[in-house]
Amino acid sequence: MLSQLGEFNEHLEAVPEHSWTQVADTNIRLVLGAAARQVHLKLPRRLCYGLAQYRSVSRRELSMVRPDVIFAYERYPYRTTLPVLWMTGPIPSHEFHRRENYSAVKKEIAWKQECARKALRVICSTEFAKRAFCNQTGFDSDRVDVVPFLLPHLRGGGVSKATKVEDARLQCLFVGRDAIRKGLPRALKILREAPHWKLHVISSFADGPVDLPKGVTHQHGANQNEVLQWMFKADLLFSLSEYDSFGFAAVEAASRQCMPVFRAGSIQETMFSESAAMFLNDSWTPRDCVAAIDDKLGQEGRSTRTALLSEFRNKFSPESVARSIYLLAQDRHVGYSHTPVPLFATADYFPLVAEQAS
Repeated sequence: MLSQLGEFNEHLEAVPEHSWTQVADTNIRLVLGAAARQVHLKLPRRLCYGLAQYRSVSRRELSMVRPDVIFAYERYPYRTTLPVLWMTGPIPSHEFHRRENYSAVKKEIAWKQECARKALRVICSTEFAKRAFCNQTGFDSDRVDVVPFLLPHLRGGGVSKATKVEDARLQCLFVGRDAIRKGLPRALKILREAPHWKLHVISSFADGPVDLPKGVTHQHGANQNEVLQWMFKADLLFSLSEYDSFGFAAVEAASRQCMPVFRAGSIQETMFSESAAMFLNDSWTPRDCVAAIDDKLGQEGRSTRTALLSEFRNKFSPESVARSIYLLAQDRHVGYSHTPVPLFATADYFPLVAEQAS
């Protein structure tokens, strides 16, 4: 994904890391950690896929590429004097507050503080993540930038929808492997008060079965293009999650003018404005929620869709993300005009892929 940065900004030449030793190291640690969890064995964190300070970058690759800037996702390249754009985030709250994990958390915070001090700029994916990161580490928020994840498949600025037929039933959508954590039961409670709505569910129910009422359609899985097609057909996406670190499906929905519906107080309140998305308060009754959504998509439907597509283009489109990264890299690199800035991407492959898929 990061190797495609150059496709969205002519001033960037992105060269991803291809060291087989690093890839093998990452896979071995991943397998060791998974196997240890299965047999309830506690291995030293140095052996498992855990703290990123135990992995560096290949000096041979750096000498071959000769980058101007390194873009690092979580893993920090500590054996280099090159300027680093370091993308990271806070320690998840459920891990941060576990007493039995306190020493490991303190160690990780100390490591994050050290890396943040060395980095040219620190990057978080949302304003929420930035605030949490600064609160945990005490790092200066002025040195932390908010840049969303790069989603190359959403190139082209999104897609506009035709005007909705007035008497057409509202088409709702739910997408997510984890149906319970991502709030499908909450959505179904709302649907009971809305017989004039339709719901389609795309989920493998990875975190437990959910009984679907009559009339709700379901498919176990779908590829990327199928999901985007459903989002183009749908009026809203239910995303009433217990917790989301980013919300990739919501960004995909925004690119197709499918209004995301979130819980009030969620991380997405720092990603989307109230003019482009819907935020439901937990204290509202299902009937209150139905009325609020009907009003939003009825009286304000056209303006909501316009605002949603505008926010996608300005914040989340790959063109916008690539421009933000280029401007951050340009802060340190002086003395060029039209020559592309070589940028070396050192992402830890599995975390990025796993987070997107979730």
